[in-house]
This record gives sequence, structure tokens and C-alpha cells, in this order.
Amino acid sequence: MDRDETSIGGIKNPLQPTLELYIVTMVMDVVAVILSFFISIYFGLGIIFYILASRAYSYRGIRLKKYPFAGYLTVVIFQGAVTFWLVYHGSHEPQTLNVPITGMLASSLLIGGFYPLTQVYQHEADAKDGVKSISSWLGYRGTFYLQQLYTQ
Repeated sequence: MDRDETSIGGIKNPLQPTLELYIVTMVMDVVAVILSFFISIYFGLGIIFYILASRAYSYRGIRLKKYPFAGYLTVVIFQGAVTFWLVYHGSHEPQTLNVPITGMLASSLLIGGFYPLTQVYQHEADAKDGVKSISSWLGYRGTFYLQQLYTQ
């Protein structure tokens, strides 16, 4: 959904997304959901929620990414706690629903401290795209200060 025009992730001139790319990602999502239900119904539902949150974050019709706090919380919760829950649940035999809250919290805090740093280099591009990330809201110094709070 992003249409980056400047360097990102080590790619100097990123290509624009195509219809083919969109179709491939949708097919991969469907395959992931189908396969995840082989692990457990809870794992499958978790993957569906993760995909929906990811789409809500990036999809231009919703675009949680453009709201500093909603976008930040979506990333912290789903890439932190939910991902930890899915991995813990999916890798234990039998699949337990009793997942350590401390692991989920630690994962969320790690993402919460690190994620804004990944946005520092794209303040200008985000502003052109109408996105107000937590990093652009905090500014450069505020972003690094937030990261320091998480690591103390």
C-alpha cells in the first residue's frame, strides 16, 4: 500500500507496487490462514486478526499508520504481544492457551522502543503522504528520548 519514492530498507529507488504484487500478497494471506488452521483454531483466528490489523495499518481506506497513537498501538500490540502469543501457542505441544503475560509484555515493549526509530528517516515522505507517525509527532529528539525510556 505504500508508495515510497525515496530510499527505504537499503533500496535506493523502490519500485511502485503493482496489481500483480497485490494479488500475490492476497494469495499468500489466504494460504497462511488455511495452513494456520492446521495448527489450531486459535492460531488460525490469531493469524486472521494479525492480517486484518496489518491491512488496517496500511490500507489507504483506513490507514491507521496516519494516526500517531492508533498506528503505534497497532504495531506494538500485534507485532509484539500477539506475535509472541502466536509463536508460543503454535510451538508448544499441546497448544496451550496459557501464554506468559510477561513474554507478551516484553515483546510489546521491545517493539514499542524500537519501532519509532525505524520511522525517523521517513518523516518527509510520510508528511507528503499524509501520515503522522509517532516518530514524526515526537520529532527526532523525542523519538530517541522514547527509545531511551524503553531501554532504561
